[in-house]
Amino acid sequence: MGVNSTNYNYRRLIKNSPYSSVNHVSSSGTSYLKSIALLSDDSIIVGGGGSLYRLSTTYSVTWSLSIGQAYAITTDSSDNILVVDGSSAANSVARKVSSGGTTTWSFTHSNWTTDIDVDSSDNVYFSGYRVTGTGTCSVRKLNSAGTEQWTYDQGENTTAIRTDNTYVYIASSTLKKLNVADGSQVWSVSIGWTAYAIDYDNNGNIYVCSNGGNGVKKYNSSGVLVWSYAGDGGQIWSIFTDKSTGDSYIGARSKIASYGYKTLYKLSTNGQLIWSVQRGDNNTLDYAEEDLIYKSPYLYTVGTYIPTGTYPNVINKYVL
Repeated sequence: MGVNSTNYNYRRLIKNSPYSSVNHVSSSGTSYLKSIALLSDDSIIVGGGGSLYRLSTTYSVTWSLSIGQAYAITTDSSDNILVVDGSSAANSVARKVSSGGTTTWSFTHSNWTTDIDVDSSDNVYFSGYRVTGTGTCSVRKLNSAGTEQWTYDQGENTTAIRTDNTYVYIASSTLKKLNVADGSQVWSVSIGWTAYAIDYDNNGNIYVCSNGGNGVKKYNSSGVLVWSYAGDGGQIWSIFTDKSTGDSYIGARSKIASYGYKTLYKLSTNGQLIWSVQRGDNNTLDYAEEDLIYKSPYLYTVGTYIPTGTYPNVINKYVL
């Protein structure tokens, strides 16, 4: 499979599927997969530049839907797919898609959209670049029918969002905690760099990862920094936190100025490294884990080799 088996002595890689037909070609050139989610039957939803795909558990395409850019995806209690996408700032939307691949509704944000999440009542929360003028905001809450409930203006572009059903956590260069009912702010803390992704655990802790060598930070429910993990200096792009244990799976990029950074980490709830591995190599291949999701006992990741077009997108399934 082109990996050093000694790196995998703590788990078994059961699927490493370079899925060439999931490469996308758009007006800007060859694009790549950006996001991954699971349906209740373990079908895989992946999205990137130009299309949203449903794959069976054996990685065959069930359907595809032409969209703009699937920057982030998630699913609700009825296996609908929520996605933020757009081919341009003016055309960026939050979209609800049925499990059969039909768009149910879309909501225009009028600027780039960045992340999306859903609560247990299937309300939708999404973030984006700041819309100014009438209705200035960078965060919106919609009900399950796509009707806007409230908006929030962070004062800057919002890059990541998650909800635990009681609060909404948003991040950019600041991390903020909002009430789900009305979007009112509970607290705000500066994190000193732009967040790429955030997650939370069942104790109300929030985990934030960065885009430029600043690693991962854990904040408690009051917004107090608990610990920082620097990693090896690579760009950390994605995070999934086990809600019960607080352990986190981290996806990263193997190159900034040079090669050889780790691309997949597991951190304990105390910020201790449990394991890490590298995709790509130390000299020529730049690989990034764009997104990941954990459903016991499997960890699913979607990644790409950079530049795109040279090597295929990769969907990985690990048993832990």
